[in-house]
Amino acid sequence: MIKISGINPGENYHAHHVFILEEAIYFKNAGINVNQFGVWWEKSAHLANRVPYSQAWKSFISKNQNPAQGEIFQELFRLKELFGF
Repeated sequence: MIKISGINPGENYHAHHVFILEEAIYFKNAGINVNQFGVWWEKSAHLANRVPYSQAWKSFISKNQNPAQGEIFQELFRLKELFGF
C-alpha cells in the first residue's frame, strides 16, 4: 500500500483491506476489486479487530447474497464507524 498510496505511516500502522480478501469473488461479482480499497489501521487495533471485522463481513454476506454495490458500500461505512479505522 505504501507504493500505491505514497504514504508510509511507520511501524505503528498496518495496511488493511476494507473488503475481506477471502470473499474477493463475492465483491468482484458486485463490481468491486478488493485490492483497490485499503486504509492504514493502527497496528494494535488492527490485530485486535481483524477477526471480528471479517466475521462482521461474513455475517453481512450470508444475509445478502446478491446486494447492489451501494448496499455493500453502505455496510463498509457502517463497519468503518463500528471498528474505527
